[in-house]
Amino acid sequence: MSLEDRMTDMKNRKSFEMYIEEIQEGAILLENVLLLFVKIAELKKINDISGRQMGDETVIRTARSIQSAERSVLEQQADDMLCSNK
Repeated sequence: MSLEDRMTDMKNRKSFEMYIEEIQEGAILLENVLLLFVKIAELKKINDISGRQMGDETVIRTARSIQSAERSVLEQQADDMLCSNK
């Protein structure tokens, strides 16, 4: 099973679940963890008005903007992202 999304090259939900397991098992100390949840508002409207390709580009640009500041972005759903400093 892939741990990255093909469109965005971001870590996917499975990767996020494994990351949370590592935290629960004590492999990652919570004091060293930064989680940021990002919701792209009105993504459906962008898809409906400008087309799916523009919606995809919005997701990709958002992910890349966050990745420039964070080491890892974990995708939850098409319009939701979770960022981590690991």
